[in-house]
Amino acid sequence: MERQEDRCKEVEEVVVDMAGRLFEETEVVGIGEGKKFAQGILDNKDALRKFWEIAFAQGATKEIHSSEIKIS
Repeated sequence: MERQEDRCKEVEEVVVDMAGRLFEETEVVGIGEGKKFAQGILDNKDALRKFWEIAFAQGATKEIHSSEIKIS
């Protein structure tokens, strides 16, 4: 969701497609508009903001960037 240049664009494409289908099936948007709607949420950072809202509600104490996560 941070939209790093080196992100896996194939995974992003699958997730946007799945989210778009959900938006269409739940009638949030019309048929054929879901993918564009989902991509917009990702592009304008609403998805990232919602992620952190949920994380804080579950006990997170600060936002971290993916580059701060060290692989053990």
